Amino acid sequence: MPYQLEFPSAESERVEKATIFFQGDFGFGFHRVPCRWIQWREGPYAQYRNAVHVQFVPKGKRSVRQFVHHGINQPLVVVSGWDVPDLTKPDFDAVKDDTKVRVMQSQHTAFSSAWDNEFDEGLRRWAGRGGRVLLDARRPTT
Repeated sequence: MPYQLEFPSAESERVEKATIFFQGDFGFGFHRVPCRWIQWREGPYAQYRNAVHVQFVPKGKRSVRQFVHHGINQPLVVVSGWDVPDLTKPDFDAVKDDTKVRVMQSQHTAFSSAWDNEFDEGLRRWAGRGGRVLLDARRPTT
């Protein structure tokens, strides 16, 4: 059972110092992006009535980035602060490493539920130590 908080239904305030966790397009693990600020709102997008529109500035950058999260095979979690540990195991284990070539091997197959289970466990441990989850949008939108 995934770790879930109540999904926000109103536009958020602009949150300073947050970290975004999302799963990449190829379904291998979660990516972590510390942000100087982030804000989101719920609204329609294409055939989705309740997509999440996200705007943010990555830490160390100046330009605003944005995306629309519709929840299909793309888990999205926003947590407070930059000092968030890696909530998952490393995405890849090195199999062979030399000076010119690095061969990598994935821990799990693409879009495996094992990625979600590892992330859920890490998020649960972190939240139990006082970490704040600001947005947990890991459900499909309608």
